[in-house]
Amino acid sequence: MSADTVGRPLSPLMTTEEVAAFFKVDPETVRVWARTGKIQASKNPGGRVFVYRRVDVESMADTPAPIETLNASGPAGAATPAGPEINRP
Repeated sequence: MSADTVGRPLSPLMTTEEVAAFFKVDPETVRVWARTGKIQASKNPGGRVFVYRRVDVESMADTPAPIETLNASGPAGAATPAGPEINRP
């Protein structure tokens, strides 16, 4: 925390970059989440920049991820690629 932010209340709005840092993801990932509705976002009055309510971001962090996103083989019921064939005598 920098000296200029000590003692200041947190802003109720977050930028895409702040949300990305919060979740440790690329900012483009956050923009995709916003466009697909995974996270609630609003555009600034100029319509060029997404802004996110801090309470929405924090509640998303408190919500467990669906099992499909945790399954390394992909969503439930999805076909998984076959591994290399092994020829055994």
